[in-house]
Amino acid sequence: MTQEDRAPAASVRDDDIEAASEIAEPIPARRSGREVNDDDDSRESGASGIGITGLGLSILSLFLMPYFMAPIGMVLGYLAYRRGSRTLGAWAMIVGALAILGALVIYPYYTAR
Repeated sequence: MTQEDRAPAASVRDDDIEAASEIAEPIPARRSGREVNDDDDSRESGASGIGITGLGLSILSLFLMPYFMAPIGMVLGYLAYRRGSRTLGAWAMIVGALAILGALVIYPYYTAR
């Protein structure tokens, strides 16, 4: 094989590589901690909103409609826990469970006899 036979194949291949590098998204050398934290913060802010809502409903269920509000607060707490807001989610689930258990224990004593 002579040098002339290999030259056209190499130039076509170089053109393909150049076009691909112009079209493709550049690959970062390394991700900085700032980029990762931005993603976590945006995900965390949504989870913390769900967690605060769940905790609020769970606390409110201690006083009003525990069989209705506590399960909703517990489900929202679970969603917040799964999305990364672990503390708020756990508290919402715990307070909701305590509200239901408290209602099961206290309400029978206040029924009319």
